Amino acid sequence: MAGCRLGCGGVASMRLTTSSRRRRPASSSLKSSASGVCSMGESNMSKRPGKRRPVKPEGIAPKPRFRGASLETGARKPTLQDITRQMPTPGEVDDYFVQIKAMSDREAVLAQSAFLDTFLEQALSWCMVTAPSDNRDRIFRDPGSPLGSFSARILLAEALGVVSPAMRAQLDVIRRIRNVFAHTVRPLDFENRTLAEEAAKLDPGSMTRPGFVYQTGVEITSRTRFNDTSTFVIRHVIEFIGARHKGAVDGSWPVVAAYQSTYA
Repeated sequence: MAGCRLGCGGVASMRLTTSSRRRRPASSSLKSSASGVCSMGESNMSKRPGKRRPVKPEGIAPKPRFRGASLETGARKPTLQDITRQMPTPGEVDDYFVQIKAMSDREAVLAQSAFLDTFLEQALSWCMVTAPSDNRDRIFRDPGSPLGSFSARILLAEALGVVSPAMRAQLDVIRRIRNVFAHTVRPLDFENRTLAEEAAKLDPGSMTRPGFVYQTGVEITSRTRFNDTSTFVIRHVIEFIGARHKGAVDGSWPVVAAYQSTYA
């Protein structure tokens, strides 16, 4: 019985303690729980040195707080895509036309096609009312962009008068030859009969006034046709960009403003 009384008394005391705990305000219990968790976390951190943040060694520069930032200026670091946007200087363009003679057929085709592609992008951007930096990638560079392909830029260049229809036809031949060299893994040059037949469609004289004529005794090879045709188009587009830039600056060729309707 004594044991029973002791047991009943123990149960009663447990009930009393439980009921008294239930009568506590909810806010006080939450605060006590939160403080207990925090204190427990602090004690655990102090007992577990492996979780402590290591002391930073001296002499190490701080890292930028956002990904891709520069340590010196905090600005965004250049990306691989930024490299493709860099335009050559006039001196580099002149050196390019000299260096290309020593390149292989594949190197020459890819290099000249890259020149054409980049300068067409610049020419088309000068024909736009506005091409802010945040939309430029969406127009020219991002996957699925409307002017992300060489063929799309060629079509729009003809539509906007950057190149003539005859020059557009020559650009399509250059584009097809470029695609073959870019996507063929086996050794390839203009000695290939199929490539030679395609290169025979290139006619530098169709884009010049008066028509370009090779000197007597000059061997007209497929490589020669490709180089000369590409060079004429590149120089034409560069002249277009220069004239467009000059006209936009002095007002002789102003950028047309966006159309204003009566409802907008």
